[in-house]
Amino acid sequence: MEKIEKYLFGNFFEFKRFSTYQLSVFAQDTLNRFNYFNDHHEYDAIIQCLKAALDRLQLEINFLEMDLGLSIGEKLNTTQFIKLFEKTMMVKEKEIALEVGGYNSPAYFEFYPFGLPEYKKIRSVDIPILIHRIYTVANANSHQLSPDLMKTLVAFKRFWESNLNGQLQSFDVSLNLKKQTRVDVEMALLMSIHWVALNYPGNMEYCNSFFDFKLLYKKGYSSKKGTIKDIG
Repeated sequence: MEKIEKYLFGNFFEFKRFSTYQLSVFAQDTLNRFNYFNDHHEYDAIIQCLKAALDRLQLEINFLEMDLGLSIGEKLNTTQFIKLFEKTMMVKEKEIALEVGGYNSPAYFEFYPFGLPEYKKIRSVDIPILIHRIYTVANANSHQLSPDLMKTLVAFKRFWESNLNGQLQSFDVSLNLKKQTRVDVEMALLMSIHWVALNYPGNMEYCNSFFDFKLLYKKGYSSKKGTIKDIG
């Protein structure tokens, strides 16, 4: 009974391992569907609420992707993310050393306490600890780092929190804290779902026409604004 209550009255999206990117794709598709059916403006309030929350989340996702040098919409699995982190810490070592006062400076040793070898062949269970370290050290030395280098270094933790931490069974609890921007989208989606159910009780086929829940399980799906798929 408890499980049923959670799905009926709780946050459905909180209990599933949906990445923030998958959630944004589902939300965008849902918004498109409400717009499609909004001939008489009966869904204006739902559309306005969902769009406001989604716009903020998409802006954050796009900034994270650009900070890591990714194309908009490009997704990484855990292995690819680790490889990118390893490469960045290797390639940026000289730049970091120059900006924080040299290879013998205290700040350099905070970034590389065990030297470069620590950033080679990183195990998946170690990656949350390492990216949290880099995030913390970069913020502590932000006055010495160039804006571009700073954005790249802190983006790893933010990208991990938004997209990948659910793919590991063991990770630092502090990295699993939800961003308010994601929670806002979750709440807007829940309100949309309950509103449709309230207005069309028992009409499962019509209710389902507003939501494509399969998108929450698809990897690398890209939903373009204004595009409606499989409505009919």
